[in-house]
Amino acid sequence: MKTINYIKHLNAWYQLNNANPEVKPTHISLYLALFQLWNANRFSDFFIISRSEIMNKGKVGSTTTFSNVMKDMVRWGWIVYQPSQSKYGESKVRMLYAEEVLAQYHKMQQGYSTTTKSKNETRKATSATENGTRIGGTTAIETETRNGQVVGHINKTINRKQKQENINQSIISKYDERL
Repeated sequence: MKTINYIKHLNAWYQLNNANPEVKPTHISLYLALFQLWNANRFSDFFIISRSEIMNKGKVGSTTTFSNVMKDMVRWGWIVYQPSQSKYGESKVRMLYAEEVLAQYHKMQQGYSTTTKSKNETRKATSATENGTRIGGTTAIETETRNGQVVGHINKTINRKQKQENINQSIISKYDERL
C-alpha cells in the first residue's frame, strides 16, 4: 500500500478532469464519493462498495447512469471496478493513483502532439482546393503551431461575399429564363 497525499491526489485528479472534455458532473460526483469511501478505508488497494450507497453519496438516481459512469472511469484509467454478480452484492473498487495517471497522460499527450501535426497537415492538403476552401463547402481549415502544439481553427467567414454573390446569381438565373 502506497502513502497517499490527499491534496496532491485531488489536485492531480482535477488536472486530469480538466483535460478530459468527456467529463460530466455525474463523473465528478461519483469519483468524489468513491474517493471519500477510499479515504474512510485508509487508502487500501481494494475496497468494497455498495451500489446504492455510492449512488446515494454521488447523488445519482439511475442505475444505468451509474453503470455508464463507472465504465467511463475504468476506460479513462481512474479506477479498476469489479462489479458483483448479484443485484444486492458488493462490488470491489481500486482507485488508481492520480499522480501516476497524470504522468501517463502527459507522456501520451507528448506523443500525440507530434503525430497531430502531420495528421492536420495531411488533412489540410487532401481536403483543400486551390482557394483554401473544403471540397463541398466554403470553410477552410487553418493550422498553426504555438509552443510546439498544433492549433486548428475553422474559419467560417472566408468567402462570405462570394457566397452571397453565388446565391444572387442563382436567383437571377432562375428568373431570367424565358417563358
